[in-house]
Amino acid sequence: MTKKDFVRLCMLCGYASKKNAIKYAESKETLTEEDLQKVFAINERQNDVKHGVTKSRNNVSGNELIDRLGDTPDPWNRIFDPSRGIKNWDKAKADE
Repeated sequence: MTKKDFVRLCMLCGYASKKNAIKYAESKETLTEEDLQKVFAINERQNDVKHGVTKSRNNVSGNELIDRLGDTPDPWNRIFDPSRGIKNWDKAKADE
């Protein structure tokens, strides 16, 4: 489809705003249904960031976030092993 049709379809169906559709379509030669899905995802992401649902970027790795929490697991987490079942409570207390 043409860029003009793509932008019009995005606006009419609510897939993206006119601004986002034009920005997405400017670098494409041909546009398909997959492009509609991609522009919809881009638009939804921008809306989430704008409304405070998610942040635009996370500058901290997942491991660093866990380290920053500095929280140790509750005792039951160390006693229960999902692959083996419940450990012996007395033995677990002796290990501590």
